[in-house]
Amino acid sequence: MKVILLKNVSGVGLADETKEVADGYARNFLFPGKLAVMANQENLDKIKKEREKKEQLAKKDLLATEKLARQLDGLTLELEGKANDEGRLYAAITIGKIQSKIKSMGISLEGAEIKLIEPIKEIGEYQAIVALAHGLEAEINIIVE
Repeated sequence: MKVILLKNVSGVGLADETKEVADGYARNFLFPGKLAVMANQENLDKIKKEREKKEQLAKKDLLATEKLARQLDGLTLELEGKANDEGRLYAAITIGKIQSKIKSMGISLEGAEIKLIEPIKEIGEYQAIVALAHGLEAEINIIVE
């Protein structure tokens, strides 16, 4: 029996693939588990439309992420911290503080997307990498006063 896999099935194939499987396997395992549907023309057309819709959404998301990367790349943030006479901060500048500063500029980022090149424990200039979706990255400059 020909089926269209809705999810990845170990030993059978990946989602959206059309595979030939035993009738009993399809009726007793794949169909009840909503892992596959019969490969008729109606289901093939439905899967094709869903795939096209996913591709359109992925293109939109890529464009939005590229715009965000251009907006962030080279951005300079000025943060303040209390320091002793030698310039060592009493409290390190954390990713949360950087995230809050970026959010105050109207840009929403997840904390996991921001990666510090080195810990910020002294007054000075630092760089951070913002790892975005689709493998895009932006480098931001941080000035601690």
